[in-house]
Amino acid sequence: MTFSGGEIRMNTSDMPTFSQGRPVGYRLVVTQPEGKRSSAEAKADSMQPLLDLASQFEELGYEFVKLERIYGN
Repeated sequence: MTFSGGEIRMNTSDMPTFSQGRPVGYRLVVTQPEGKRSSAEAKADSMQPLLDLASQFEELGYEFVKLERIYGN
């Protein structure tokens, strides 16, 4: 078992596999750590628009929190 970035992974073949469903998009979360604490979230069908948006948020003083794939059924 390994721990990385808030995830626990089991590295054995004895464990059953769980399907998260079909990937349906991506989600970006950023936060502004200075002064009044606030965060922003954005969703898109592909990753590239969110990477561009993350750069724009960085220029405004926000820090990257996570970029994750969204799964659906």
